[in-house]
Amino acid sequence: MAATPAPRVLSLLSASTEIVCRLGMTHALVGRSHGCDAPPAVLALPAVTSPKMDPTAPSEEIDAAVRAVVAGGGPVYEIRNRMVAALAPDVILTQDQCRICAVTRADVAGACADLPASTIVTIEPTTLGDVLGDVATIAAALGVPERGARLVASMERRLDAVRAATAAFPRATACHLEWLAPVMGSGYWIHELFDLSLIHI
Repeated sequence: MAATPAPRVLSLLSASTEIVCRLGMTHALVGRSHGCDAPPAVLALPAVTSPKMDPTAPSEEIDAAVRAVVAGGGPVYEIRNRMVAALAPDVILTQDQCRICAVTRADVAGACADLPASTIVTIEPTTLGDVLGDVATIAAALGVPERGARLVASMERRLDAVRAATAAFPRATACHLEWLAPVMGSGYWIHELFDLSLIHI
């Protein structure tokens, strides 16, 4: 019986690109976002998105440019829909958590409305548990749920090992900033990672 061919996967989020590769499915990737740069092998893939501002500008200038784009009602990132059509992905991976940070599901739906149907998988983690759940979600969409289960189990064992190794040590205090001008603190699961590292935010 012939093996089922791998789906053609377009990943528009750096985290999902890394998850695909950790699942042993790098060969399924046909394209990426401009921000996907790990592992290095994915840099050979075509980038189908680009920011509408200079990402190398100072924080304050980027913030002002993003606010102007958002105020105008437009997306923060350009999606090269002709390139997406040429890649003919079966699965498109994106997020719906922050329209400033990366391409969203609405961006994909708007830019690719006339393209052949693809399965759009959207992740939106708010806790560390959600992050692990996203691994399973992506694995299922790629047809390798058993690999997802193994990877999640491995990640959980590593987290447990960190908890056990740090349990007896005193805690330090730190401030985690996501942006400098204006100052913005981080949210979501970052505090859970700090707790694992013996640091209070």
